[in-house]
Amino acid sequence: MKTCKQLSWMMSVLLTAGAAQAQIGRGGPEWTTGGADAQRDSFLKYDSYISPASMAKPGFVFLWKQKLSAATSARLSQAVVMQTFIGYRGFKQLAFMSAGGNSIYALDYDLGRPYWEVSFPIVGGATACTTAGVSSPGRNTPLAPGAPGRGLGGSRPAYHSSKGKPGEGYPADAVGPGFGAPPPSTSSRTGTSAASAAPAIPASIMAPGGAFGRPLPVYFITSDGMLHGLGQSNGKEVEKPIPFLPAGSRASDVALVNGVVYAASLQGCAGANQVFALDTESKAVQSWKADGELPAAPALSSKGKLYVTAGKSLVQLEPKSLEAKVLSTQTSSFVTGAMLFKLKDKEVAAAGTTDSKIAIFDTATGDLLGMADVQGKPTALATYDDAAGARWLLVTDKDAAKGTVQALKLTLDGDKISVSTGWSSPDLDAPAQPAIINGVVFALSKGKAGKPATLYALDGTTGKKLWDSGTSVASYVTTSGLSASNGQVYFGTADNTLYAFGFPQERQ
Repeated sequence: MKTCKQLSWMMSVLLTAGAAQAQIGRGGPEWTTGGADAQRDSFLKYDSYISPASMAKPGFVFLWKQKLSAATSARLSQAVVMQTFIGYRGFKQLAFMSAGGNSIYALDYDLGRPYWEVSFPIVGGATACTTAGVSSPGRNTPLAPGAPGRGLGGSRPAYHSSKGKPGEGYPADAVGPGFGAPPPSTSSRTGTSAASAAPAIPASIMAPGGAFGRPLPVYFITSDGMLHGLGQSNGKEVEKPIPFLPAGSRASDVALVNGVVYAASLQGCAGANQVFALDTESKAVQSWKADGELPAAPALSSKGKLYVTAGKSLVQLEPKSLEAKVLSTQTSSFVTGAMLFKLKDKEVAAAGTTDSKIAIFDTATGDLLGMADVQGKPTALATYDDAAGARWLLVTDKDAAKGTVQALKLTLDGDKISVSTGWSSPDLDAPAQPAIINGVVFALSKGKAGKPATLYALDGTTGKKLWDSGTSVASYVTTSGLSASNGQVYFGTADNTLYAFGFPQERQ
């Protein structure tokens, strides 16, 4: 009886874990918002499969493509992922992406097939902003990436069933850290009995504020400015839709951090240049209007403060209240949002300017720590540290018909940052913002009408080409960008198709 009660308790915890959306998946950190994480750095430090060594060998291939509904626009967002969803249909690995501003899709990226799709009627006849880009959905996002480990926080390869290989026993990594021993032995598997004491519940699967069992939705903004909270299992609304952004806004990517949903209405459409925050408990909405143009969504520091570039200013916003403080004003306007990262013990913000420079600031004081000259207009940034601990910054112009990915190496010397030129990629057709996975830089040549996209994998320290997708892609890329999870890389093309490349993984 005692064992049965423990097993029942464990199953309820597992199901709640799926609903609560653990931040760190079975194969390492997850891509939970546009730009991967709260810092918008497009960097996954750990991965079970991808590394410069593994990419130098055969095995990374085109995995699958999935055509989405032809009824939607060909404007697809960057995908966000969930490595460990536990529902009534078993363990699933899901990718969520929006299309045309009013439709959202969930795909089982392990199997490469649709899971659910939802399209919303538009209230009041609002017209979607078509200036550029499509808002990515947002999942619960931690302020700092997790370290590698086992199970829900692990860097071990994911498994795909509740049963291990014959004779191998119950895979304990299914349960995750702190959940204790596997269930009792049965005729179909081996194992030991459950521990007598109830195991601790990992904080990573708890809702903000320590609540346990309240589902954390996938959040999505439609073109009428409504915020929808959708259950990850079926796409049904688990919260009443809330007016969030002005109708017809160009919505930024969405992020849920510490119980608050953040997004911005960007330059070029209705209600432009504002940041919005919605408290998911009180449903109260706060807003802040910038004096200049907002090019991107806010980035959040490890302390939860928001950073935006607005015109020529770097602005710090307090979490939830959005109380603003101008940290620095430059002579040129910013063309990227702020991207945050750690350099030794200092947290810094980098942003590109109209005069082909990268400005790097101390997030605490707003002091200018360094300035780098680059080729062209630096409209997209990414950053990573390599195996030796060196910090790299990638720059490209995502608006250019042709351009390279430029790699800069950063060194903190006292209170100043010195920048040295690293490597540069070959010319790409309409280069997308790069994504970095465990020391490998993925660069996307988006192509154009009549010339399909090509994905490249480059060594993060030398720029050497490790792999390319060849002729696998049939169309070009418009609004989608790169995202990644657990040995796979994704992007969407203009013909409404999501592509996946990666290492084939055995489904047991």
